[in-house]
Amino acid sequence: MSNLVVLGGSSVASPELIAALIPHAPEFPFRVVLVGRDENKLARVGNICARLASASPNLRVEWTTDLARALEGANFVLNQIRVGGLAARAFDESFPHRFEIPGEETVGPGGFANALRTIPVCAQYAREVEQRAPDAWFINLTNPAGMIQRALAQTTRVRVVSVCDSPVTLLEHVARLVNVPHVELDFDYVGMLHFGWIVGVKHKGVDLMPRALENISQLPGLVADARLVQAMGAIPHPYLNYFFAPEQMLARQRAKGHTRADELQTLETELLNAYEAGDASSIKKRAAVWYEKIIVPVLLALIRGGAAIVNTRNDSAASWLPPDTIVETHCAIRAQAIRPRPFAPTPRDAQAMLQRNAAYEALVVDAILNDSYDTAWRALRLHPLIANAAQAREILDLVWASRGYPSF
Repeated sequence: MSNLVVLGGSSVASPELIAALIPHAPEFPFRVVLVGRDENKLARVGNICARLASASPNLRVEWTTDLARALEGANFVLNQIRVGGLAARAFDESFPHRFEIPGEETVGPGGFANALRTIPVCAQYAREVEQRAPDAWFINLTNPAGMIQRALAQTTRVRVVSVCDSPVTLLEHVARLVNVPHVELDFDYVGMLHFGWIVGVKHKGVDLMPRALENISQLPGLVADARLVQAMGAIPHPYLNYFFAPEQMLARQRAKGHTRADELQTLETELLNAYEAGDASSIKKRAAVWYEKIIVPVLLALIRGGAAIVNTRNDSAASWLPPDTIVETHCAIRAQAIRPRPFAPTPRDAQAMLQRNAAYEALVVDAILNDSYDTAWRALRLHPLIANAAQAREILDLVWASRGYPSF
């Protein structure tokens, strides 16, 4: 039986992790230990998780606020903490508007604020794992995942892999554009967290990329100009809308009148009340598809071997990126190592955007780890959504002293 420790286990999404594990439990038994700080919230979530797990004799759920005890014998540690809670996410998604920049928890000024408060906390947790469960895999879901992974690689010896479900969802959408089941297609995906492209689609050796590009206007969530996508010959990750169409993204956010975090706060209250009443029927309302689409597949691949799109060190996968860049691409996964496959041919403009993003992320991580205001200023000046050095400094002065926590 594998021991899985979940940091941030009191999340109302955690029951969906248990639901995603149940079909695999006969072959891959798990003991899941949920770790949280709020005993009342943790108990409500834990009780529902235990009720779900009771359907399988090979799945056990426990919960505790004692991290040291939880880490005893851990094989895997899933990090899904949200530093500052949903109130901090609401801040990330709203304060950039005053600078005429769209707000988001991993992109632009909001992503920087999130990194500023989150990286030090994740590093502290990783050091605990390094000390108490040195052979465990640290599976990071917390955003900004790529920068967190880079920081942990620089400061600890934990075996870390960051995951995100959005590339899988993008592949599924593109499969519908070419009218072929997703599992039958061979994709080439290259990039970094929330910053990638599909650069190849094949079915039994037949190149279907032209068909996908011909139908690209039908891609769900596409805000970028379809003609630009066709000209590049690469299908962008949805988050690239923030870079290709920032004005439209900002206008949409302002028209909505509230943040995604505001919606999630309301939903969290509803779900916690349902869990307290012992009602497990509403667990799917959070729509936490990441457990089924990427976390459980990666867990199983680390046990038996496999492949998935995950975040890992570049090394030589892309010769035009620094070796220490954390890239997101197809990887071979084994219990002892995760290896990226070489990047497929990538358009030069996509390469240039990735090189700039890699430099930005490296500077952000260095600024946070070394407590350097000047390095943080250099990082923000480099970000494509920030107009100039003066605006970069204004943004930095808003969040640096509070270390990314809402201060108003």
